Amino acid sequence: MALFGIGLSTVPSNLFAIGKKNKNKWLLATITYTHINTLPINKSIPFDWNYVEIPAEGESVKLNWSINLNQINVKNLFMRITSATDIREEVEVSVTLAKSRKHISNVKMDFGHYFQPFQLLIPPEFKQQVFSEGVSLTKTKGEQPLWIFIGNDNKTPEILSPHLLLANNLDNHNQWKKRLLSLDSIQTFGWMEGCVLDGIYDTIKKNREASNVFITHLNKYFDQSNFIYEGYNNERLENKINSVESLLPFAMLAKANPNHPAIKNAIDYCILQADENGNITDEKNGNKVAKTEECYTVSYPLAMLSKQYNRPELMNFSIATLKYRFQFLESESQVYQRMIIPKDKYFGNWGRGIVWLLLGSVKTLPLLPESEDKEWLKNELVKTVNLVLSLQQENGLWYCFINDPKTGIETSGSVGIAAALAYGYSKGLLDKKSKIAAQKTYLGLSPYFTADGLLTVTSQVNKGGELLQRDGFRVISNYTLGFLGILESVI
Repeated sequence: MALFGIGLSTVPSNLFAIGKKNKNKWLLATITYTHINTLPINKSIPFDWNYVEIPAEGESVKLNWSINLNQINVKNLFMRITSATDIREEVEVSVTLAKSRKHISNVKMDFGHYFQPFQLLIPPEFKQQVFSEGVSLTKTKGEQPLWIFIGNDNKTPEILSPHLLLANNLDNHNQWKKRLLSLDSIQTFGWMEGCVLDGIYDTIKKNREASNVFITHLNKYFDQSNFIYEGYNNERLENKINSVESLLPFAMLAKANPNHPAIKNAIDYCILQADENGNITDEKNGNKVAKTEECYTVSYPLAMLSKQYNRPELMNFSIATLKYRFQFLESESQVYQRMIIPKDKYFGNWGRGIVWLLLGSVKTLPLLPESEDKEWLKNELVKTVNLVLSLQQENGLWYCFINDPKTGIETSGSVGIAAALAYGYSKGLLDKKSKIAAQKTYLGLSPYFTADGLLTVTSQVNKGGELLQRDGFRVISNYTLGFLGILESVI
């Protein structure tokens, strides 16, 4: 349960080694604060893990480490904190030395999500003082309180607790597998956790331990008869689906527990969302919105559920939803991520929007019965893939908006596209050049991993509009580990 009161302190654990040579380590912080640490009515923290509030103004939270820098060898030092908040504004946290009050830098946390780590490289001139003084965290931008996980509850993964990463080992390309196959990769319920579950499940054929991790993840959200999670704005939801983007975990649940009553909730929700043609859309401000996300979060789960429960009407919904996206969001030179029906289109050639179309398609098509619709969809998939392949960069990655160099290299779109290409090749939907492109991406991602296997240079989740995607702000967002799991399982 979450802790309430004044003057909470956590006890740091021992250093946790994550490498064998030139060991990288997490050094957990002791956290102190003097303000009242209580949640507003109707607000909650995921899984009731321990947290602390960084107030909107005034009080600071202090982090300390009980070790002398001379006792360790460290090349690069990173400080990390992890959001326990559904952030829906621009946020900055000032990091200063706790005693001398010298300013180190700011941590930008705009539009962050639950379980999202944010890190700060400590400049060399501050390394010794960080250990001798500790640091103070003060919110300097944003109107709302900020909650972060603090650990020390035998529940919160150490990597999601405030810590210093002592990074010496650059041989980090396989560390992501350890992060994926643990609760380190737990994500916000819905499409993000769905990505992770999908990646873990695909990994099972190569790693039997993945099946236990798969169940562990499901158990965080589903008990024997219910499902509980934090939706928007830290509001806890029980047995309620809040979006068409929340459906993928239910299809994953059906693999482990096909008789779970929550699966009926998901199916009933889809039926209510479908139009007369079977197309399932989202809704925003009273308008129906078709997005490429639904290829992965609706068409794919419905195709799985249709086969598992012998429900042909669900397959019809799956086909109609996928077909609508190719008809109205895709052209010879553009893939739009969304359309406010009937005509306004946005996010043209946004990499992650393309991921949802491609990954949803290659995951769905092998499940569909043979038909004219299936053949048409396969042909449209190949056309889109050819466009995407023509815009792959020399390092194997893609720009955030794949035809716009000004938006810079971006990793979530790149690894998601690569996962779709490799998976599509493995299912006979795409030719060998897709597999070769995916292999090139996998190698090209290496410089973008942290020492402990988290993928950096990801554009933020899409809560801040197109400008947020274009402005170069880059983060760590661990749903990308799911894409990596899918990619590595078939590459």
